[in-house]
Amino acid sequence: MDARAGTLLLLLALAAPVRADTPPRAASVQLARADGQLVADIALDALFSPPVENTLKSGLPVVIDLAVELRPASGASTGRVLRSTLSYDVWEDRYRLEREANAWELPDLAALEVASARFTAEPLAALAALPPGPLSLHLRVAVDPLGGVQRERMVRWLSRTVSDPTDPGARELRLDLGALIGSVFSKKGDDAGWGPELVQGPFRVAELPEIDSEEGP
Repeated sequence: MDARAGTLLLLLALAAPVRADTPPRAASVQLARADGQLVADIALDALFSPPVENTLKSGLPVVIDLAVELRPASGASTGRVLRSTLSYDVWEDRYRLEREANAWELPDLAALEVASARFTAEPLAALAALPPGPLSLHLRVAVDPLGGVQRERMVRWLSRTVSDPTDPGARELRLDLGALIGSVFSKKGDDAGWGPELVQGPFRVAELPEIDSEEGP
């Protein structure tokens, strides 16, 4: 195996989603109304395990998913997933946090950890779409090194990088890497990688305070 392939294997090993002793979790939530929306200040905890830090420092992205579900006393629940993508530019020595259409540059890993662990006045649902009766809010967090679209991009890049039709050994190397990718990124069961659930409520939207909205992180 050449040095390039060894480097790729090392990067993939660093990106392995190892389960930490303390799983990621939503630590607290404060609900309010703002600009016709149900909004929340949310604090997360235990996001940065050693594998996550190693993944970032190697230049590979990390995805943090916050699953949000609103459950009425009766009727259908509504929910969404708030995705944060964390990355590090090894050449510029600069960290970055992306959420939906927003992005922030952070000076160091400590600042990135603080910013990624909080949501400020995050819109959860339009007030007009919520029932007048009691609701409960359910939150769960998952941290996935090299997740989502970035994972698929890395798989395609690896395939192009190690595949050389003129090299008889390239196919064997490609199959070895494919097996490693499968073992690193496989998940067993719907709960794999998700931390414990935080439940807020029951509460009534009309009884929540009205605030001015702010922009995070």
